[in-house]
Amino acid sequence: MADVRPESSRSILEAFYYGRAFAETLNAKVGAVVEDVLSDIGKQSAESSQALREFQEEVEERAQSEFSEFLSASSNGASYPPNAALSNTTVYSSDGRFSAGNGRQPVVAASPDLQETVDELRAEMALTRAAVQSYRNKLQQYNPQ
Repeated sequence: MADVRPESSRSILEAFYYGRAFAETLNAKVGAVVEDVLSDIGKQSAESSQALREFQEEVEERAQSEFSEFLSASSNGASYPPNAALSNTTVYSSDGRFSAGNGRQPVVAASPDLQETVDELRAEMALTRAAVQSYRNKLQQYNPQ
């Protein structure tokens, strides 16, 4: 019986060291996977932020360009709105898609009063801000930080 105990102890110690090695290896592998996943999430978040920034810059450039065209056309005595505003415009909302303007009627009604024009532009900017905020909220739902 004395010979059985040392062999039994050896088996128990060997199982202990195998178990410990298994746990340490598994911990290292899981840590590497978690690190990779967090890195990918960070990269995706940065790419989403960059895409949103580029979108905002594009909107701003387009608005400034169109506003400059409007100012130059109005200073030359051209009637408002320019022909570009008479085309069919498609507007997208969070609920779906709807269009405004039919090619014959202006999207924004002509207004000889500058204050009315400014108010209309402010209303359009508010709608744009709401659309951008909705876009941001959707991004946050898909990429929580």
